[in-house]
Amino acid sequence: LAFLIFVVNQTGGFASLAGRVRGKSDDGFHHPQTGDDWLHLAEVVHIELFLAVFLYFILILCIVRGSIEQIKKWEKLRLRHLSHQQLQGVDPGTPEQLALSD
Repeated sequence: LAFLIFVVNQTGGFASLAGRVRGKSDDGFHHPQTGDDWLHLAEVVHIELFLAVFLYFILILCIVRGSIEQIKKWEKLRLRHLSHQQLQGVDPGTPEQLALSD
């Protein structure tokens, strides 16, 4: 996105856009007046998108870390259950049999 904004700015795309879309549209929406205004608007949107993606990755990181911790707890409980069965003399069987019995 940054490269696209750079190319559009260097080729005069924002100035051309400002020349075509001046002032207000038919629906009352106010457009930027100059090419520099369009450039700054594109940069603001670019930074907002970057921050949104950054926050999304942080959220996913937290979810994955939490999931890993939960899986570790489940595995610890499973091993404790197997150990308890062995102490009682119960044959836990193969992992497939154990999965079917749970």
